[in-house]
Amino acid sequence: MVSIKTLRNGYDLPVKGLDNGFFYPIHIVALTMITVSFACALTILIISFRRRAAFFGRPKTERFVVYLAICDGAFNIFHSMDHLHYLTTKSHPRPPALCSFYSFMMFIFVMSQMMCVNAIAINAFYMMYFGKSLYFGKNDYRLLCCIFGLPICLLTISAILNKLGPNGYFCAMDGVTGGAILLMFTTAPSILILVVNCILYALIWQKLRTESKRIQDSIGKEASSAKASHRAVRTMMLFVVMFVIQWTASSVFGVWEYIDDAPPFVVLFTVLLANSGGLLNGFIFIYMYRKRVKTENETTMTTKA
Repeated sequence: MVSIKTLRNGYDLPVKGLDNGFFYPIHIVALTMITVSFACALTILIISFRRRAAFFGRPKTERFVVYLAICDGAFNIFHSMDHLHYLTTKSHPRPPALCSFYSFMMFIFVMSQMMCVNAIAINAFYMMYFGKSLYFGKNDYRLLCCIFGLPICLLTISAILNKLGPNGYFCAMDGVTGGAILLMFTTAPSILILVVNCILYALIWQKLRTESKRIQDSIGKEASSAKASHRAVRTMMLFVVMFVIQWTASSVFGVWEYIDDAPPFVVLFTVLLANSGGLLNGFIFIYMYRKRVKTENETTMTTKA
């Protein structure tokens, strides 16, 4: 058995799963979920951009679902490449720069998605407790610069330090040299975002219950405006719920891998959920689409009456 002291980087690690029968289940499950997720993300984008309404004139919830679909779709594309490489060759992707490229692009959109959902939760909290929505700048440039700019900077540092590479299952942070970077740049932030989002969710839900009782006795424009705001907040909270479902297992996997090799069943559960973002986002999109159609129909009937 090779001593851990002789390992120079992730390419010295064996391809995991070959020795215990989990190789094919892990990669086939991952590719299946990636395909479904990508199909959902692509459908969301096609339907969204077929609408004639100006994109940046639409409600924030509609813009958020598009941003998340872009992150999911791009993540699916790059993550499918390294899984396909492992499945077809049963070895780490070579040359090493190729695996680093897969890792770089994959993590950009993972981290961007996490930051976008966190922005959604903060915006919902701001709406509930201060009565107004956050301003993300013209055409959301502040939001977009933040959710894409910071990940690009952090991953550029990781690439310069040669911390990107195979972890034995797929291309990510190098399984030998990238443990600390994985913990600092992805695992710890994802856990922090999960905790913050859960706290915000609890506070917002409590506020929603209190406010709902108050507006039941209200009439006129104030009640109508409050109800519309509450509907928007509830929709935003769905993003938080789906985020928790998608990334909790990955946070557990990241901590486990830093301490010791994660068991295969943990990896299998992680790839199942981590690659389901487009599908989960699709559920929210369907919910929003049905609500929008219902509202438009009610408006049309009121106008005719």
